[in-house]
Amino acid sequence: MALEFLNETKYDVLNKLNEELQYIDDIDTSRLNDLSVMRLSVILEALDERIDEAKRDKPYGSWLNDNNYVRDTILHDIVEALIGIKEAKMEDEKILVGESYYTGMNRADGLVGGYKAYVTKDDIHGWIPILENEDLLKIMEVLKVGDIEDFRNIYVGMANGCQDGLANLSFNHIAQSTPDAISEMVEYCESRWDSPWPWEIEAPEKLKHVIEYREENKMHRLNEMYSRMNEMLREFEEIHMNQFELVTAAQDMMKRVDGMITDLGKLSSSGIEVMANAKAAGDENVAPLQNALGEPLNSAVDALTDLKAALTITMKELSGEEMTDIERSDDEMGSPSDHMRPRPSKDDIDVDDISIDGDESERPTKDF
Repeated sequence: MALEFLNETKYDVLNKLNEELQYIDDIDTSRLNDLSVMRLSVILEALDERIDEAKRDKPYGSWLNDNNYVRDTILHDIVEALIGIKEAKMEDEKILVGESYYTGMNRADGLVGGYKAYVTKDDIHGWIPILENEDLLKIMEVLKVGDIEDFRNIYVGMANGCQDGLANLSFNHIAQSTPDAISEMVEYCESRWDSPWPWEIEAPEKLKHVIEYREENKMHRLNEMYSRMNEMLREFEEIHMNQFELVTAAQDMMKRVDGMITDLGKLSSSGIEVMANAKAAGDENVAPLQNALGEPLNSAVDALTDLKAALTITMKELSGEEMTDIERSDDEMGSPSDHMRPRPSKDDIDVDDISIDGDESERPTKDF
């Protein structure tokens, strides 16, 4: 008798822990039963942190008188026991190809609602929210796993929803049948079904774990993509702002160059006028002024014109405008702005494959 505790099952331990918890706090732990291993693991980590926090900077052993600490330690043991039970179940569970699985199902007014997952050779699809007529679900389930005799009795012998239902196969031939015909079909189906209906059985823990693990990975990849997108947007904004600043600076230079060309034009006009007046007055000593306003002035004008052309090309590059053929030929040698063009990169995202246990010929316990 002293070693009787060695024969305790994990469920026995769980029940005792729940009884102990009721002395400390009236907490309903039944909702923990529906959580997956992954969710329970998150709760376990949170409880670990709370327990450590309760002991931090406290005199040794003083936390044993703290009801919150005692409650959290019992909850911690309960969650740990649940994880052990669910992990043990997952070792023996199979996910069968061609089957549908349900979770969180509720009944109301002849309807069943909750979440459904279905398994194909290539993938697991779920969770999908559903709200269906339970009578029609029963009929379709028997037609799905039954034989040709079941099809003949239900679809041919009882359903009366469509006038051409026997000429053209249609689900409406069943769904739109009269209430009496549907009742007759349901009675037949229940006589052929000796086990709980699939939506009355909670989905395997293994399936929940696979779906949640995949969703967690998707969210992780989504977060990574979101971070990269934010980084790319920031880089784009910086490049855009740099380009804007450069275009603004180039425009300002253009205005100044235009002003210089205008001033040189005015200078040339003034010089010509001065020389003309001097000659008209009989002063022949205008050669020095003529030399100054000749080649040096022309060289200055040519240099400013070339500078204006170069600034025009640079502005069009930065703003994304197309250059003319002449401008493009002038720019073939390249310019410093070539080194400022953005070079986008692309990262490939690998999607993991999920293996599915079980053979397609295997089925859940449906006894025909």
